Amino acid sequence: MTVADGPGYGTLMVDPQFSKTPWDTFAYTAEWIAHGAAGAPPAPAAALAPPRRTAEVELTIGEAAIRETRSRSTSAAKCSAAC
Repeated sequence: MTVADGPGYGTLMVDPQFSKTPWDTFAYTAEWIAHGAAGAPPAPAAALAPPRRTAEVELTIGEAAIRETRSRSTSAAKCSAAC
């Protein structure tokens, strides 16, 4: 990770008619990109399996447990394709 000041950001982000391009910052950023970040690139994340579908899920926050359950409406079961 590289941290640097971003001079010119404030003048770039004003109302469009008053905005000024921070050419020095653009040049610094382009040079940083051209030389690459220090160290090796991070390893790609392992592929994650999609979450399994369940009829309910329980979340625990501190001492509180919250359970969400899928709703099963009887009227929805009787609904035709026109609903």
